Amino acid sequence: AGIDPKTSRAARANTVVSAFTDPFALQTRFTTKGAAQVTLGNLAQTFDGSPKSVAVTTNPANLNVVLTYDGSATPPTNAGSYAVTATVNDPNFTGQTSGTLIINKASQQITFDLLPFKTFGDADFSLSAAASSGLPVSYSATGNCTVSGNQVHLTGVGFCNITAFQNGNENWHGSTPVVRSFSINKADQQITFDALP
Repeated sequence: AGIDPKTSRAARANTVVSAFTDPFALQTRFTTKGAAQVTLGNLAQTFDGSPKSVAVTTNPANLNVVLTYDGSATPPTNAGSYAVTATVNDPNFTGQTSGTLIINKASQQITFDLLPFKTFGDADFSLSAAASSGLPVSYSATGNCTVSGNQVHLTGVGFCNITAFQNGNENWHGSTPVVRSFSINKADQQITFDALP
């Protein structure tokens, strides 16, 4: 039977041929690299402060592969999109593939304890909410109170609503705000009445 030209061309397309000549120029030998399949995995991850590497498999299995992320050999840490290239580094096989690693922003939560009732005239007091991201927490106030930084000042009798929130950054989504309310009671008063003569 004859050789199918299409089959022959396909076989040549899947191989890399290189020539080697010995130092004495006595003969030339040809070596052929086989084509390896490279597959990337774990391309969607979430920021947690640690470097994020992709998974890679080869066929044939367990071939050495060189990975780069936007051209760097160092896996990225911050949230964002990174171009990944995987290249087989093996004396007997050649192969390459590419993909995109997406590191998503992480979610964060606010821990904010309940606030006790106050009495009008009480001294200013501080707030101590915390974000799971470790980022600083901001506050806003409505009602008969004001807030500056983390210090609350009472302005009258009634209610005070304090909202704690964290707006996030390049690696963290903004938090869900947490509201704490407390009542401000009337202050006691005393009458001073000198004795009558």
